[in-house]
Amino acid sequence: MKTEDINGLNTAIIESNLTESDIREIRESVEGLWIKPTSPDFFIETPLCVPLLKKIFIQDCSQSWSEIIKVSHYETLQNLVVSNSLHFFENIELLGILPSMTSIIITNQPVEEKLAHWICSQPNLIKLRLNRETGVTDSVIASLSCKETLRLLDVSFSDVTFSDNVMNDVAFNYVRYLGVSATRVSSQSVEVIRSAFPNLECFMGWNTALTLDDVKKIATWKKIVRLMTDMPEVDFDRYPYDLWIT
Repeated sequence: MKTEDINGLNTAIIESNLTESDIREIRESVEGLWIKPTSPDFFIETPLCVPLLKKIFIQDCSQSWSEIIKVSHYETLQNLVVSNSLHFFENIELLGILPSMTSIIITNQPVEEKLAHWICSQPNLIKLRLNRETGVTDSVIASLSCKETLRLLDVSFSDVTFSDNVMNDVAFNYVRYLGVSATRVSSQSVEVIRSAFPNLECFMGWNTALTLDDVKKIATWKKIVRLMTDMPEVDFDRYPYDLWIT
């Protein structure tokens, strides 16, 4: 194990089985965990005590959340990133609501029903990325409990369409960044998106069914300052800083 300062957090990078010294250091000073096993023999025998926990990054791991970290220490978790780790979310419904959680990123694995319900129950999310083979649909987005806090939503490479029959009367008034690349978003989605996300500043939509006329229409929305699609003749970036990413 080694530790690094990553985005201001003392982060333990774990690739192999832990020693007693590693476990003690995690308990005493670690704020973030980056678990990316390099061996099939990797295994955390006892859930880790991480009282200062703020961020977890799980990559290519075969253990569940309850096997990795002591359950009570998830209460301070703010940021969760999971990629290609199907077993991590086993029985996730037992974890319940995490009031401190502000960011969830899940990529390269399906978001199944129980996980979708758990995500939808989190009330204070600011950033949500469910992209790359998650299978997320309009119904999941419409059911989110974080409509009054969410600022960034990225559902690229998912199954969303933003159809009127599901998203009708749904409003995310504070979302500034929307990513819909490689989805089934089409001409029928444009007015639905405008209604559901009235304060968009950044729209990212490569490889969709949007037409040139659709993109031109989006370009006229009053608050849009960054537009990135397959239409370079219309796209623009009037604000060079990634306010939506932080």
